[in-house]
Amino acid sequence: MSILHRTDSVTALFPRYVSHFRCIGADCEDTCCSGWDISIDQKTFEAYTDPKKYYPPALKKLFGKNIRIQTQSPTKEKYASAINDPCTNNCPFLQENLCAIHRDIGEDKLSNTCFNFPRFTRKFLGNIEQTLTLSCPEAARLALLQADAFDFVEGELSVRPEALSVIDEKWGMSVDEMNEIRIFCFQLMRTEGLEIWERLVVLGAFCRELDRVLKGESPPGITNLLENFLFVIESGEAVKMLSKVQPDYGFQAKLFHTIWNTRKAQPRSPSRQVMQDSIAKALGADQKTGLLDPEILVETYRKGLKNLPSALAETPYLLEHYVLNEMFRDCFPFGAQSAYQNYLGIVFRFGILRFMLSAISVDSHSLPNKDALLKTVVVFCRIYQYDSLADLFNLALKEVGWDRLEDAYGLLPS
Repeated sequence: MSILHRTDSVTALFPRYVSHFRCIGADCEDTCCSGWDISIDQKTFEAYTDPKKYYPPALKKLFGKNIRIQTQSPTKEKYASAINDPCTNNCPFLQENLCAIHRDIGEDKLSNTCFNFPRFTRKFLGNIEQTLTLSCPEAARLALLQADAFDFVEGELSVRPEALSVIDEKWGMSVDEMNEIRIFCFQLMRTEGLEIWERLVVLGAFCRELDRVLKGESPPGITNLLENFLFVIESGEAVKMLSKVQPDYGFQAKLFHTIWNTRKAQPRSPSRQVMQDSIAKALGADQKTGLLDPEILVETYRKGLKNLPSALAETPYLLEHYVLNEMFRDCFPFGAQSAYQNYLGIVFRFGILRFMLSAISVDSHSLPNKDALLKTVVVFCRIYQYDSLADLFNLALKEVGWDRLEDAYGLLPS
């Protein structure tokens, strides 16, 4: 049988934890072959449905019955999808917790989506980079628990050239300037002596100023901008700035609850449903109606937020490494129309995840263990990670009485 998708061996840059990743297959507690709308690229779809190609009879039958072309605006990469089992929400090709396509006809016959997951690989300014999405339990364990997970290394990877995303020069900046900015932002988020929310506040100020420089509203010069912010951090000016940032727990609780609640009833698996139900219960929701008193919500959230550092004592890198992973995956701050827009995306995801972690930390006598914390991250990524959160946040802001978010700083203090 001929090769469907060619792979190349390339040298790539990636966080150290990526080099340790191996799919654990049937041993995975939350398989990636369930609970998703699995996209199939056009090349793979045409191969699966080609009457001239030989496949094992059982597999050929599944190809005929269980994949369909997208009804709305199919693209080359998202041309078709698998029709999941309506009872289990499993992919139709999942058999005994293994992929029948991979098992019976080989890895090269997998769609690009299935071949890549949980890997996210791109070509940035001519260089290959890879990270993993933390909706995979094994990836989350490797990324969030090890101190050296985000030391960067180079190594050989097998990639499909056709499936690489490509990022070239943006906003009129040189290659060196883009690399300097990415490195600075990453180093900023690893600054010792500042809480993670404090680092995020400084990062937001940097992104705003970067946008102003690029628009010509501030003195030109990326080098000057980097030097000025380095001085702000090293001189202690950042600490003075942070002292003026006051928490608004009521706003945080109501906003993040509103966002969380939009997806509460869409877990798409029993284990994720258990997690969402436990969060609702911890927040004080009525077990019959699901309704929640706003005052109880705010008080419960504050209590959980207070207990969260103790809950995270076993996993001291969890939130920092989550943010670092998102930044590298986003090619931060070049992953949106502006640096500040990319920043808001990071803040929104961080805020919802911290809300969920705080909810399971409400009871100081029964704090979540390492496994429960990791599972919360995985469930968050499964349910919320792949949505465009901008529209959800705009709707949520209106619900809590705000027209729009002028700045995100009030969402961050803990």
